[in-house]
Amino acid sequence: MVADLKGKGKKKTWKLKKGASIKGILNVCLEINKVNRERNNLLTLLQLPYIHRFVNDGSSEGNLQKRGDIMAAKPLIGRKNSLRPCVKHFSHSHPLRPVDVKEEEEIICSGCELDLSGSAYKCTKSTCDFFLHKSCFELPRELEHTSHPQHLLVLLSSPPGDDSKFTCNACGDYGTSFAYHCATCQFNLHVGCAFLPKTMKHVDHNHPLTLLYSTNFLDKEGLVFTCDVCRKEVSQTSWVYYCLDCDYGTDLHCTTPAEC
Repeated sequence: MVADLKGKGKKKTWKLKKGASIKGILNVCLEINKVNRERNNLLTLLQLPYIHRFVNDGSSEGNLQKRGDIMAAKPLIGRKNSLRPCVKHFSHSHPLRPVDVKEEEEIICSGCELDLSGSAYKCTKSTCDFFLHKSCFELPRELEHTSHPQHLLVLLSSPPGDDSKFTCNACGDYGTSFAYHCATCQFNLHVGCAFLPKTMKHVDHNHPLTLLYSTNFLDKEGLVFTCDVCRKEVSQTSWVYYCLDCDYGTDLHCTTPAEC
Protein backbone atom coordinates (compact mmCIF):
# COMPACT_ATOMS: atom_id res chain seq x y z
CA MET A 1 0.00 0.00 0.00
CA VAL A 2 1.33 3.46 -0.95
CA ALA A 3 0.24 6.88 0.31
CA ASP A 4 1.24 10.00 -1.61
CA LEU A 5 1.73 12.90 0.72
CA LYS A 6 0.43 15.50 -1.70
CA GLY A 7 2.32 18.75 -1.65
CA LYS A 8 5.32 17.27 0.16
CA GLY A 9 6.89 15.54 -2.82
CA LYS A 10 7.32 12.16 -1.20
CA LYS A 11 5.56 8.85 -0.78
CA LYS A 12 5.34 6.42 2.08
CA THR A 13 4.99 2.69 1.51
CA TRP A 14 3.51 0.03 3.81
CA LYS A 15 4.05 -3.63 2.99
CA LEU A 16 1.69 -6.46 3.91
CA LYS A 17 3.19 -9.91 4.16
CA LYS A 18 1.30 -12.90 2.84
CA GLY A 19 -0.85 -14.27 5.63
CA ALA A 20 -1.08 -10.95 7.46
CA SER A 21 -3.54 -10.93 10.35
CA ILE A 22 -6.73 -8.85 10.42
CA LYS A 23 -5.17 -6.78 13.19
CA GLY A 24 -2.18 -6.08 10.98
CA ILE A 25 -4.38 -5.11 8.03
CA LEU A 26 -6.47 -2.75 10.14
CA ASN A 27 -3.35 -1.20 11.68
CA VAL A 28 -2.07 -0.42 8.17
CA CYS A 29 -5.47 1.08 7.25
CA LEU A 30 -5.35 3.27 10.34
CA GLU A 31 -1.82 4.40 9.48
CA ILE A 32 -2.89 5.23 5.93
CA ASN A 33 -5.83 7.19 7.32
CA LYS A 34 -3.45 9.14 9.50
CA VAL A 35 -1.32 10.06 6.49
CA ASN A 36 -4.22 10.72 4.15
CA ARG A 37 -5.89 12.91 6.74
CA GLU A 38 -3.18 15.44 6.02
CA ARG A 39 -4.40 15.70 2.42
CA ASN A 40 -8.09 15.32 3.30
CA ASN A 41 -8.42 11.95 1.56
CA LEU A 42 -9.65 9.54 4.22
CA LEU A 43 -10.07 5.80 3.71
CA THR A 44 -13.83 5.42 3.31
CA LEU A 45 -16.15 2.86 4.81
CA LEU A 46 -16.85 1.54 1.34
CA GLN A 47 -13.37 -0.01 1.38
CA LEU A 48 -14.07 -2.07 4.50
CA PRO A 49 -16.14 -4.79 2.75
CA TYR A 50 -13.09 -5.67 0.67
CA ILE A 51 -11.15 -6.36 3.87
CA HIS A 52 -13.80 -8.89 4.92
CA ARG A 53 -13.37 -10.77 1.63
CA PHE A 54 -9.95 -12.08 2.73
CA VAL A 55 -10.09 -15.84 3.36
CA ASN A 56 -8.58 -17.91 6.14
CA ASP A 57 -5.39 -19.75 5.15
CA GLY A 58 -6.01 -22.50 7.70
CA SER A 59 -3.10 -21.68 10.02
CA SER A 60 -3.45 -22.05 13.77
CA GLU A 61 -3.12 -18.28 14.22
CA GLY A 62 -6.10 -17.61 12.00
CA ASN A 63 -4.03 -15.54 9.55
CA LEU A 64 -5.56 -14.41 6.28
CA GLN A 65 -4.42 -14.50 2.68
CA LYS A 66 -5.79 -12.29 -0.07
CA ARG A 67 -8.06 -13.85 -2.71
CA GLY A 68 -7.19 -13.22 -6.34
CA ASP A 69 -10.62 -11.78 -7.11
CA ILE A 70 -10.65 -9.44 -4.15
CA MET A 71 -11.02 -6.19 -6.08
CA ALA A 72 -13.84 -7.60 -8.24
CA ALA A 73 -16.07 -8.02 -5.19
CA LYS A 74 -19.02 -5.67 -4.78
CA PRO A 75 -19.09 -3.70 -1.53
CA LEU A 76 -21.59 -5.29 0.88
CA ILE A 77 -23.16 -1.93 1.54
CA GLY A 78 -24.33 -1.76 -2.04
CA ARG A 79 -25.97 -5.17 -2.26
CA LYS A 80 -29.72 -5.47 -2.57
CA ASN A 81 -31.54 -5.61 0.80
CA SER A 82 -28.23 -5.50 2.71
CA LEU A 83 -29.55 -2.62 4.82
CA ARG A 84 -32.82 -4.38 5.73
CA PRO A 85 -32.58 -5.89 9.19
CA CYS A 86 -33.09 -9.60 9.70
CA VAL A 87 -35.46 -10.68 12.46
CA LYS A 88 -36.53 -13.94 14.05
CA HIS A 89 -40.05 -15.28 14.50
CA PHE A 90 -41.03 -18.21 16.70
CA SER A 91 -42.85 -19.90 13.82
CA HIS A 92 -39.82 -20.29 11.55
CA SER A 93 -36.28 -21.58 11.95
CA HIS A 94 -34.63 -19.13 9.52
CA PRO A 95 -34.22 -15.35 9.86
CA LEU A 96 -36.79 -13.16 8.11
CA ARG A 97 -36.39 -9.79 6.44
CA PRO A 98 -39.01 -7.13 5.61
CA VAL A 99 -40.19 -6.94 2.00
CA ASP A 100 -42.93 -5.26 -0.03
CA VAL A 101 -45.04 -7.78 -1.94
CA LYS A 102 -47.02 -6.87 -5.04
CA GLU A 103 -50.47 -8.34 -5.55
CA GLU A 104 -49.53 -9.78 -8.94
CA GLU A 105 -46.86 -11.96 -7.30
CA GLU A 106 -49.69 -14.17 -5.95
CA ILE A 107 -48.01 -14.92 -2.62
CA ILE A 108 -49.84 -16.80 0.16
CA CYS A 109 -49.12 -15.92 3.78
CA SER A 110 -47.64 -18.87 5.68
CA GLY A 111 -49.47 -17.75 8.82
CA CYS A 112 -53.10 -16.98 7.97
CA GLU A 113 -53.00 -18.77 4.57
CA LEU A 114 -54.63 -15.79 2.83
CA ASP A 115 -53.42 -13.76 -0.15
CA LEU A 116 -50.52 -11.49 0.72
CA SER A 117 -49.63 -8.04 -0.59
CA GLY A 118 -48.02 -4.96 0.89
CA SER A 119 -45.73 -5.01 3.92
CA ALA A 120 -44.53 -8.50 4.75
CA TYR A 121 -41.65 -10.64 6.00
CA LYS A 122 -39.81 -13.16 3.83
CA CYS A 123 -37.39 -15.95 4.71
CA THR A 124 -33.81 -14.96 3.94
CA LYS A 125 -33.07 -18.40 2.46
CA SER A 126 -33.51 -18.39 -1.32
CA THR A 127 -34.83 -21.96 -1.30
CA CYS A 128 -37.52 -21.25 1.33
CA ASP A 129 -40.88 -19.70 0.37
CA PHE A 130 -41.98 -18.70 3.88
CA PHE A 131 -43.85 -15.36 3.94
CA LEU A 132 -45.82 -13.56 6.65
CA HIS A 133 -48.08 -10.53 6.58
CA LYS A 134 -46.64 -7.81 8.78
CA SER A 135 -49.86 -8.12 10.83
CA CYS A 136 -49.37 -11.90 11.18
CA PHE A 137 -45.75 -11.34 12.23
CA GLU A 138 -47.02 -9.04 15.01
CA LEU A 139 -49.81 -11.30 16.32
CA PRO A 140 -49.88 -11.62 20.13
CA ARG A 141 -48.69 -14.97 21.46
CA GLU A 142 -51.64 -15.13 23.89
CA LEU A 143 -55.16 -13.83 23.43
CA GLU A 144 -58.17 -13.23 25.68
CA HIS A 145 -61.16 -13.75 23.41
CA THR A 146 -64.77 -13.03 24.31
CA SER A 147 -65.91 -16.19 22.51
CA HIS A 148 -63.89 -18.30 24.97
CA PRO A 149 -63.60 -16.28 28.19
CA GLN A 150 -62.72 -19.19 30.47
CA HIS A 151 -59.21 -19.71 29.09
CA LEU A 152 -56.44 -17.87 27.31
CA LEU A 153 -55.87 -18.83 23.68
CA VAL A 154 -52.27 -19.53 22.68
CA LEU A 155 -50.94 -18.83 19.20
CA LEU A 156 -49.60 -21.99 17.53
CA SER A 157 -47.55 -21.97 14.35
CA SER A 158 -49.01 -25.31 13.23
CA PRO A 159 -52.07 -27.46 14.04
CA PRO A 160 -52.12 -28.74 17.64
CA GLY A 161 -50.76 -32.17 18.47
CA ASP A 162 -49.72 -34.37 15.60
CA ASP A 163 -52.61 -33.32 13.39
CA SER A 164 -51.95 -31.96 9.93
CA LYS A 165 -54.97 -29.66 10.15
CA PHE A 166 -57.47 -28.22 12.63
CA THR A 167 -61.11 -27.18 12.44
CA CYS A 168 -61.93 -23.56 13.26
CA ASN A 169 -64.70 -23.22 15.85
CA ALA A 170 -65.81 -19.95 14.27
CA CYS A 171 -66.31 -20.71 10.59
CA GLY A 172 -66.12 -24.52 10.55
CA ASP A 173 -63.37 -24.59 7.92
CA TYR A 174 -60.05 -26.35 8.45
CA GLY A 175 -56.62 -24.72 8.69
CA THR A 176 -53.07 -26.02 8.34
CA SER A 177 -50.98 -23.20 9.78
CA PHE A 178 -51.41 -20.55 12.53
CA ALA A 179 -54.16 -21.14 15.08
CA TYR A 180 -55.29 -19.68 18.39
CA HIS A 181 -55.71 -22.75 20.57
CA CYS A 182 -57.08 -23.75 23.96
CA ALA A 183 -55.52 -27.07 24.96
CA THR A 184 -58.01 -27.59 27.78
CA CYS A 185 -61.09 -27.33 25.60
CA GLN A 186 -59.57 -28.20 22.21
CA PHE A 187 -60.90 -24.89 20.95
CA ASN A 188 -59.34 -23.46 17.79
CA LEU A 189 -59.63 -20.28 15.78
CA HIS A 190 -58.15 -19.13 12.51
CA VAL A 191 -56.13 -15.99 13.20
CA GLY A 192 -58.40 -14.17 10.75
CA CYS A 193 -61.54 -15.28 12.59
CA ALA A 194 -60.03 -14.32 15.94
CA PHE A 195 -59.96 -10.65 14.91
CA LEU A 196 -63.29 -10.30 13.13
CA PRO A 197 -65.02 -6.97 13.92
CA LYS A 198 -67.81 -7.02 16.50
CA THR A 199 -70.14 -5.20 14.11
CA MET A 200 -70.10 -4.65 10.37
CA LYS A 201 -72.17 -3.12 7.61
CA HIS A 202 -73.17 -5.75 5.06
CA VAL A 203 -73.44 -4.89 1.38
CA ASP A 204 -76.99 -6.33 1.20
CA HIS A 205 -78.44 -4.88 4.41
CA ASN A 206 -79.18 -1.38 5.67
CA HIS A 207 -78.45 -1.96 9.36
CA PRO A 208 -75.17 -2.93 11.07
CA LEU A 209 -74.84 -6.65 11.76
CA THR A 210 -73.57 -7.93 15.11
CA LEU A 211 -71.16 -10.83 15.46
CA LEU A 212 -72.69 -13.70 17.46
CA TYR A 213 -70.65 -16.69 18.65
CA SER A 214 -73.49 -19.19 18.23
CA THR A 215 -77.07 -19.41 17.00
CA ASN A 216 -78.42 -20.54 20.38
CA PHE A 217 -80.34 -17.25 20.63
CA LEU A 218 -83.00 -18.96 18.54
CA ASP A 219 -84.84 -20.26 21.58
CA LYS A 220 -87.90 -21.47 19.75
CA GLU A 221 -87.98 -25.25 19.61
CA GLY A 222 -86.96 -26.68 16.27
CA LEU A 223 -85.92 -23.31 14.80
CA VAL A 224 -82.75 -23.46 12.69
CA PHE A 225 -80.64 -20.51 11.61
CA THR A 226 -80.52 -20.14 7.84
CA CYS A 227 -78.09 -17.79 6.10
CA ASP A 228 -80.04 -15.08 4.26
CA VAL A 229 -77.45 -14.97 1.48
CA CYS A 230 -76.76 -18.62 0.55
CA ARG A 231 -79.91 -20.05 2.19
CA LYS A 232 -77.90 -22.82 3.87
CA GLU A 233 -78.51 -23.98 7.43
CA VAL A 234 -75.90 -22.95 10.01
CA SER A 235 -74.95 -25.12 12.99
CA GLN A 236 -75.65 -23.82 16.49
CA THR A 237 -71.94 -23.57 17.32
CA SER A 238 -70.95 -21.52 14.26
CA TRP A 239 -70.48 -17.76 14.32
CA VAL A 240 -72.86 -15.50 12.40
CA TYR A 241 -73.49 -11.83 11.73
CA TYR A 242 -77.05 -10.91 12.67
CA CYS A 243 -79.52 -8.03 12.73
CA LEU A 244 -82.04 -8.62 15.51
CA ASP A 245 -84.44 -5.90 14.30
CA CYS A 246 -84.85 -7.47 10.87
CA ASP A 247 -84.08 -11.11 11.71
CA TYR A 248 -81.44 -10.94 8.98
CA GLY A 249 -78.19 -12.87 9.26
CA THR A 250 -75.31 -14.42 7.35
CA ASP A 251 -72.74 -17.08 8.02
CA LEU A 252 -69.07 -16.03 7.93
CA HIS A 253 -68.56 -17.31 4.39
CA CYS A 254 -71.23 -14.94 3.04
CA THR A 255 -70.12 -11.91 4.99
CA THR A 256 -69.35 -9.15 2.49
CA PRO A 257 -68.63 -5.74 4.05
CA ALA A 258 -70.34 -2.78 2.38
CA GLU A 259 -67.01 -1.11 1.54
CA CYS A 260 -65.80 -4.07 -0.59
